[in-house]
Amino acid sequence: MSPKDSVMDELYGAPTNTNLSMYYDAMLPILTPAHFETRTPMLTWRGDSQTKTSCIDFLACLPKELALNTLALLHDHHDVLRAASVNRTWNRLASDPWLWKEMFYRNPGWEIRWDMLAQVASTSSETCVLSARPSIHTHWKAFYRGRHALDRRWNALRGSPHNHKTFAHFRPNVVRLRGHSDSVYCCNIDSGLGAGNVGYVLSGSRDKTVRVWDSATGECVSVLSGHEGSVVCMISRNGTLVTGSSDGTARIWVATDTLRSNYVMQNVLRGHKGGVLDVSMDDTYIITASRDKTLRVWRRSTAELVHVYTQHKAPVNACSLDGGIAVSGAGDGSLHVWLVDTGKLLQTINEPRCGIATVILRDNVVFAGSSDHFIRLWDRSTGQCLAAFQAHTHLVRAITYDAARHWLVSGGWDKKTRLWSMDLLSHPPHGSKPMPELALELGMHQARVFAVAIDTTRIISACEDSTLWITNFGKQGLPTHIYA
Repeated sequence: MSPKDSVMDELYGAPTNTNLSMYYDAMLPILTPAHFETRTPMLTWRGDSQTKTSCIDFLACLPKELALNTLALLHDHHDVLRAASVNRTWNRLASDPWLWKEMFYRNPGWEIRWDMLAQVASTSSETCVLSARPSIHTHWKAFYRGRHALDRRWNALRGSPHNHKTFAHFRPNVVRLRGHSDSVYCCNIDSGLGAGNVGYVLSGSRDKTVRVWDSATGECVSVLSGHEGSVVCMISRNGTLVTGSSDGTARIWVATDTLRSNYVMQNVLRGHKGGVLDVSMDDTYIITASRDKTLRVWRRSTAELVHVYTQHKAPVNACSLDGGIAVSGAGDGSLHVWLVDTGKLLQTINEPRCGIATVILRDNVVFAGSSDHFIRLWDRSTGQCLAAFQAHTHLVRAITYDAARHWLVSGGWDKKTRLWSMDLLSHPPHGSKPMPELALELGMHQARVFAVAIDTTRIISACEDSTLWITNFGKQGLPTHIYA
């Protein structure tokens, strides 16, 4: 058995022929030697009666393209691996790169970072998964193996809660970032997609600066100055960074290099009469939420003011933009859903009756964390509450959502960062209102958690004591940076 086959067995378990036996038992009445010429490839199968039975090797009879498409109809990779153990022909088909490419992209959220492949292939410490071959396009089985192994590290958390010291199968690497001289109020992850690097972590602080950290080494690579007050909020996308401050302004920064390791200020958004408490952005608009009870919508390309939203009666603590729809939450517990281009109010949600501290809109679902320690989920179009649960023992200051994997991360003033499985959104139970599952609690923080972020491999926590924490599920034998 080759080393790669050993890795496959370790990841997936040794293949068995149980399902194949049942399959052939069903096929025998249909495919018998009498239906084909004597030269047709045959399979000999030992049934339950311990007698040898022959049937047609139908895959060997098909053109390669049809045979591969037939295997692609199998439910998952376990079935493909079992098929590979039938004979040499099936093994050759079950190892074809085209088949594993089809299997790879069948998984929601799985993407390859082609800009990182050359670096990973030349890294000797990761050759156990990705070895040197003539073409990177022959690596689809290895790509699948590594991405599946990464998901297994995360999904091992589902089913029962763990803390960061007692992982049953895998212990992620935890790194503490130091550099800010005061509380870290916000953080974001730039994955480096398109820049050809492992990406950066960005943070904003009460010390009035923004810092850019190398996510691989934990070193601060640049410091951005310009705000005259605390940097309270931020959002970044493909080399554009927007920050909001207690000085009442939001600033647009653009990357000065292809690596996106440094930024220069491009525009200053002025007009609010109070501090900017949250920002959100899409390809067209930027939204700023303020202590002055208003939200302002700006055109991203020109930084011009589009309109001012004035429907809230209390400071607007949070906002989120998705698909042309905006949601905003205020200190009086009001949640508004409105059209970003016109400001037309679509829905008002007043159920919490407590201060809204953080809000996210994703896939028609509104997530909100509040001062009563709860996280609530609503249907954006109807206003129906989908779920409500106590997430922390103090104010829920920050939440972020990974829609592809149904992970919700929350940070609270109880000094905890928690990871919640939100499978209830993809498979809602019948009857009583569903409850999410606590998958992981990170309790290493020594101060209140003000912001959180998540990507394919990492959870980021920003804290009141001027530190950031990176909890990394990647590396350790896997070229995880090739996965977007």
